[in-house]
Amino acid sequence: MIDIVIHSRETLVFRDGRPFGDSGHVNGGLLNWPMPATVSGVVRSRIGVDRDKDFFFAGPEEKEKNIESIRQVSIARVIPLWKGKNSSGTDRQQWDYLFPAPADAILFDTENSDDKIEKKYDICAFKYETVGENEGVGMPENWLLPISSRSEKPGKDTPCLWFKDVFFKWLENSSIDTQPVAGRQIGVNWPQIDQRMHTAIDPDTGTVRHGQLFSSHGIRLESSGNHNQQAGAYGIGVTVDNVSPEDDPTGGCRFGGERKVALIDKLRNPFPACPDWFAKQKFLRLVLISPGNFGGWAPGWLKPELTEELNKQSQTSWVSFPGSDIKLRLVSAFVGRWQPVSGWNLETGKPKATIKLVPPGSVFVVELQDVERSQEFAKLVWGRSIDGQRDPMPGSDGYSCVCVGRFKPNI
Repeated sequence: MIDIVIHSRETLVFRDGRPFGDSGHVNGGLLNWPMPATVSGVVRSRIGVDRDKDFFFAGPEEKEKNIESIRQVSIARVIPLWKGKNSSGTDRQQWDYLFPAPADAILFDTENSDDKIEKKYDICAFKYETVGENEGVGMPENWLLPISSRSEKPGKDTPCLWFKDVFFKWLENSSIDTQPVAGRQIGVNWPQIDQRMHTAIDPDTGTVRHGQLFSSHGIRLESSGNHNQQAGAYGIGVTVDNVSPEDDPTGGCRFGGERKVALIDKLRNPFPACPDWFAKQKFLRLVLISPGNFGGWAPGWLKPELTEELNKQSQTSWVSFPGSDIKLRLVSAFVGRWQPVSGWNLETGKPKATIKLVPPGSVFVVELQDVERSQEFAKLVWGRSIDGQRDPMPGSDGYSCVCVGRFKPNI
């Protein structure tokens, strides 16, 4: 297993793969961050070319064998990285991990916040209520309904990606020690969109064709900074598994649409280890740090069955985590609007079917049957996929990875 970082100074183009002309789809489906499948594709391609420059262009039999071997290279995690600026304006030497803003945290603008100087936020947690017997909803009685204790609208332009220290404090206590907190200290936003205008050229005259303008959109993995965000550069952190000692994915590569240039370097600092906060915890939070590919709003093995018998069911059912005998059940969830993604299958030469992904930052609250195994469970799933389609080990595509947080329902 190796950790690498992909970075670039070019305008990178990532799209969700949906055809132009779909309802409400007029800008090419630009993504503000590459999907794990895109990242796994460039990493596998780079490893294949490192093995043999004709790795993907060999004869039919050898090519089939090569494709099968490169499929064994798995992507355990894909996570944003950040390299801020020093006081002198130069880049820092080490990449820091970024984490998606948890969906169970609400950020509110403070009264004395100045958008032009330094914007500050209060970070608040939900309170919870249980479902009453005759409240007219078909949910089990142990389901926890999140209720905000504040009635005003959430803040605007809140950081989408949190720095590690803020994120870990939230995982540990569902609160931040000192508030309000400046947006620059919480985290950063997704990379800004870079729009470029183009025109068609007449091949006969070499001049511009009248009225034939079009624009393209991409993202730049850097930020000049402003009143609400630090200056720095983004990187794409990737944990690659099942590589041979001779494989070396580092070096230049072509990345995303329009085959822009990017660099792959080894990442010095490994993914943070699982903390030891989780001993004898009845409830835990599973926070998605990469998009969830579940075929629905929750992992199939964890999602309660919505049947006619649900109203007769007083509790959600206990289930075993795949590949383990640890029993748990889902008791609440914070799930954002689904994200569409498709792509092109190079092997078949056909487009992939569009799938719906659960956005990163979504939170699933689970109850453990045996509190003595809470630390064991947290360590088992920390930084790994929970999609349930494989053993609880690093996944093969980087989707559905989670970090774990403590949870006190306060009911």
